[in-house]
Amino acid sequence: AFYFFPSFTGFIPETLKGKERNEFIYKAFLNEGIVVIPGYCFGAGFEDNVRISYSMTPAFHTRTGAERIKSALDKLR
Repeated sequence: AFYFFPSFTGFIPETLKGKERNEFIYKAFLNEGIVVIPGYCFGAGFEDNVRISYSMTPAFHTRTGAERIKSALDKLR
């Protein structure tokens, strides 16, 4: 499998704290059909990150996933 672990600090409202902040991006992606692992599962300092994994996924599915991620982020702007 391949993983990437981006931070989405710029997309999370500064007013959110604690659990709400930790799950903001996770829930935004889940609403678009994307399942990620919240960064707080990997320890302190990663609350604004999510882990996204992919492996021998056909290009069509990878492209669809990228389009869904873009859609989720566009809705947060």
